[in-house]
Amino acid sequence: MRTLSANLTTHLATTAHTRCKMLRLALKDGSILAVTDHDTELSFDIGEGAETYSPETGIMPSDLSLSAGFNADDLEITGPLVDTATEAWHITKAAILGGRFDDAVAHYFQVNWNALADGAIKLLKGRVVLAEIEGGKFKLTIHSEISKFSQEIGRIITPYCDADFGDAR
Repeated sequence: MRTLSANLTTHLATTAHTRCKMLRLALKDGSILAVTDHDTELSFDIGEGAETYSPETGIMPSDLSLSAGFNADDLEITGPLVDTATEAWHITKAAILGGRFDDAVAHYFQVNWNALADGAIKLLKGRVVLAEIEGGKFKLTIHSEISKFSQEIGRIITPYCDADFGDAR
């Protein structure tokens, strides 16, 4: 369940919105990548410390379909590759192939850029499960935290033997 502030709820009830999308990636090396689709830099704290979200990235998120229950939600982020990273939000081919974005913690949310103090609409928290290069662009696939519950860990115990005759077991 999502809890929104009273001011944000009132804003959503109007017909004119001033919202923007924000993405925060916490990489394994301790660095933070914070981007927005707004036209100016925004400073916001999602609860992990205030970050400055850069608007000049060209990063595009896919549509997000949220489910109720134990179905995993996922999001794909695509954007341009650069040869040399001159800004913190630049993503290079070497960084993707080197695994810099593997298992990064992602926060995807929206804010009212006209009233940042109203809080955020938290849409997805998850991890980057796949970082790849596709057609000269990068693509990051993010799965929500609920996907952990659909992973098979270990062997499944059944009344029947799951070994095949002559296998290593």
